[in-house]
Amino acid sequence: MKCPPIVGQPITGGLFMSKYSRDLKIIIANEFLSGESSEILSKKY
Repeated sequence: MKCPPIVGQPITGGLFMSKYSRDLKIIIANEFLSGESSEILSKKY
C-alpha cells in the first residue's frame, strides 16, 4: 500500500529529539553569520 506524503503539516510535539539545543544552534548560526568558517565551527562544536 502506497500512501501519499502529507504536505504542509507542521512537525510539532516531542516526536523528534534534537541532537543540539536551540540555544546552541543560535550561537553557532550567529558565529557563522559573523564570518566564522563552517570548518572551524564543526571542529569547535
